[in-house]
Amino acid sequence: MLAADTHPLITPRIKRYLLGAGRFDDAMWRSWQINWFATGLAAFEERLATEPGTGKYCQGDDISIADICLASIIVVMRVFKIEVADIPTVTRIMASLEAIPAFARADPYRQVGAPPRT
Repeated sequence: MLAADTHPLITPRIKRYLLGAGRFDDAMWRSWQINWFATGLAAFEERLATEPGTGKYCQGDDISIADICLASIIVVMRVFKIEVADIPTVTRIMASLEAIPAFARADPYRQVGAPPRT
């Protein structure tokens, strides 16, 4: 769900297409991003909240590829300054992931050459 549905929204070629062939302006692009990030995360939240297998992380108490996909989406949304409300399970899982040193070190703002967090 995250890798195939929501994650592709962060690829630069989609933005180039929508700004070019789609004739989006910056406001339309931002509105499009917010809509689809919110839609994707709301669907994922619903699944996490109702699946008996959801634990400390997306699939139980061990980190899986779902957690890596979730973290990458949330981190990019922060860079884009996009917030989605009413996703408590997603928020809880992300907080658990950020407590892990490897996830904390992967924060885009901690990378060489990264702009300051604004």
